[in-house]
Amino acid sequence: MASTQSSIKIFCNLGAKKTNTVTIAAVIINQIVYTATTLGIFEELTNSLRPMTACMLALKLGLDADATERLLNALSALSLVEKSFNSSNSAVYRSSTCAEKYLVNSSPFTMKPLIHKVGDLYAVFGQLTKGIKEGRQQLNTALGKGDQCFKKGNGLYSDDKKRMEFLSTMQMFSYADAPHVLKAFDLKQYKTAIDLGGGTGAFGLTLAKKYPSMHVTVADLHDVVKMADQFLPKDVPENLHYEIKDFFEDSLTPADLYILSNVVHDWDVEHLDKLLTKVYHAIKPGGALLVLEKILNENKDGPLSTLILDLGMLVTVNGRERTAAEYKQLFSEYGFKNIRIKVLPEARLRDAILMEKLLLPTEMKEEEISLGEMRKVVDDLK
Repeated sequence: MASTQSSIKIFCNLGAKKTNTVTIAAVIINQIVYTATTLGIFEELTNSLRPMTACMLALKLGLDADATERLLNALSALSLVEKSFNSSNSAVYRSSTCAEKYLVNSSPFTMKPLIHKVGDLYAVFGQLTKGIKEGRQQLNTALGKGDQCFKKGNGLYSDDKKRMEFLSTMQMFSYADAPHVLKAFDLKQYKTAIDLGGGTGAFGLTLAKKYPSMHVTVADLHDVVKMADQFLPKDVPENLHYEIKDFFEDSLTPADLYILSNVVHDWDVEHLDKLLTKVYHAIKPGGALLVLEKILNENKDGPLSTLILDLGMLVTVNGRERTAAEYKQLFSEYGFKNIRIKVLPEARLRDAILMEKLLLPTEMKEEEISLGEMRKVVDDLK
């Protein structure tokens, strides 16, 4: 019988190298867990005052009794349900400690939002063949909701439920990754910071707590910001603020530090050029840009999880993952210098890239400014 820990690893650890048999089994296990959470199996078993028979659970949830028993037996083998026998020798079931921690809404460690995205992932990756043939995203074909992933009414933001699921998933990873990111670089010199496209504010909150003297702003779309209160703890620091911002349509507020967390990989060349140009101009001279993205090996043979994510970017948003050299080349073209990259093995979705914007010409030696960088400085002074 699989242990509690290994059951969760089977579900969420894309980075491990597995045999074909185990990989195929993992796909099926994903669907089993997805089905159980969608039907409310773990919620009902957790809330019940005593273990339930399959018939009782099926009646409560409007399911077929025989099929429910077979599903419960599979969940028991995964250590997500505990199976025992009552005085009548009938099988009864209750949620395991693992399920109560990760698979019910009331737990602060719940993985349900991530699991519920599996349905969309199956639909999107089901169009991978078409995506490879055409070399472009297949979101509209997969979900029938338009081809702009983050636009209201489309893709992952097609309705409040999908938006909530996506934001909950990103928040879970942001809280997990933030401590590792903030160990990578010392950011105390920056007095103002804007987390652009910062979602619910999980990273911004962690940043504000670490640097109480830093004025931290989380900027995102109206429909995202309006949901932030549902994710914030009661002890929100006074130096954390929110701002409604469409970073393609609105002007950006000047700041010492800009943060783009899992944003750069979302966009094609045209959109990315517009975004990075605006961000560069919004950063105060002597300020910096912190980009958080998973980085491919230089020969692009791994990590496996990042290669899978790269294909996900292709079929959903026309985006891509990059190597460290590709990121350095990209950001240097916009005038950034002193580009430092730190790979964070402990972080699930983020490595850290910190780069600086040039000081004003009067504060620099002439030989330090390249022609490309000078053009950026001149543009700033217009």
